[in-house]
Amino acid sequence: MKKITLLILMGVSLAMHARSGYQPNHNLFYADTFNNHATAWVNAYIFDRYGNQIVTDIELQYIANLMYFSYRRSQETVRAQQAALEALQSVWHGFQNIAKRRLNPSNPAPYYIDVAHEVKKSEDFWRQYALHQRISSTYDHTVANVVHGGLLTSPLMVQGVKDMRTEARKVMLDALADIKQHLGNLFDYAFNRHFKDDREVTRGIADFVMSYIPQLAVNTFVHADALHNTVSDDTWHMIYTVQEVGVQTWQAIEQARMAFYKAHYTHLYRTMQRLRLNQPYFAIVFGDHGLVAISALLPEPNNL
Repeated sequence: MKKITLLILMGVSLAMHARSGYQPNHNLFYADTFNNHATAWVNAYIFDRYGNQIVTDIELQYIANLMYFSYRRSQETVRAQQAALEALQSVWHGFQNIAKRRLNPSNPAPYYIDVAHEVKKSEDFWRQYALHQRISSTYDHTVANVVHGGLLTSPLMVQGVKDMRTEARKVMLDALADIKQHLGNLFDYAFNRHFKDDREVTRGIADFVMSYIPQLAVNTFVHADALHNTVSDDTWHMIYTVQEVGVQTWQAIEQARMAFYKAHYTHLYRTMQRLRLNQPYFAIVFGDHGLVAISALLPEPNNL
């Protein structure tokens, strides 16, 4: 019981921090921040010191695809997580309305629900979910082919991709460090102590939920039902708050990753334009089942 009480307090505290003016380090989220690295990367791995192109056009296409789907992976994760959280809240409101009126239909529903709006929200979530799954699979195939599959023939280019991805991971860690800095010791306390031992958390939740079971035997059915609804509602708010904090945390991390890859994609795309590559080299060549025939072009960076 103590464990769950602490989890609730932790979740509420984190959420209050997130809602009370906390803003991540904005420098992490603007593509301009990463322009210098993108410029240096292109100069180091695409051209020699005399300005001559040292990788093939097809390799540039593969790398542009990798950068683009790395960006899209983070973009769709942010969108899908937020849509899922909103859909989860909607379903819970509907469930609570049913629970509060199952014993006495004359009771007022605790939540107002616009059914048409909620149906649309649910449909939007599942469309976003399907898109997220498709982009995730496409990204996975892109990495498997470009990073691990031997499509890049230049050892220098292989190293360049490795260095870029390593730098992207550092950016994500910087975003996480920024979150920790603003949330202070609460972050470490919550995640290192309360989520380190899943079995302890599970036992705590079980104790919390089971604490009202003896009441079912000694109270009237009306009292027992009211107690169940109260415990159920409290438990839901705890779970939702923890999920909300997780979504906000990952949103900050993924936005930093998006900005990094957008800057690199933009710089490479403009470089390919200056090299006057033929249009087929601007094509998307990966799909959710692997390499695909040319069906669409990579988007203009300004349209991301």
